[in-house]
Amino acid sequence: VNGLANATLNLFLLWLFGRTLLSGREPLISQISRHINGQLLPEVAIYTRYVTIAWCIFFGLEVVTSLSLYTFAPRAAWSFFINVLNLPLLILMFVGEKAYRTARFPHHPKTSIMKAIEVYSKDFAAPKKAE
Repeated sequence: VNGLANATLNLFLLWLFGRTLLSGREPLISQISRHINGQLLPEVAIYTRYVTIAWCIFFGLEVVTSLSLYTFAPRAAWSFFINVLNLPLLILMFVGEKAYRTARFPHHPKTSIMKAIEVYSKDFAAPKKAE
């Protein structure tokens, strides 16, 4: 059951990020960045698109790796991947992207992951109230 929940979450996140990469849509990371920082410089808009793509690749690789381990490796290896490595890999992705972004755009406003989650949950995920 834990493996199914893990795969379902990663597939949902892949869909959530990936659907915003379709033609005519603004990538999810671009949306969040724009809501936090205002208008995006062209190079930041391009960067946030690539970060959205990177997250899609990450979530896809999580599913493929989990399925491959489940199918071809001992159950202990698969269990170790989804129960032990999953969170550190996610943290590594966040930290790696943040470090790269800070080096690439040293003068761009700094944003925490908690602020991004707050903006997403308030402005995107929460149902809109009728006025």
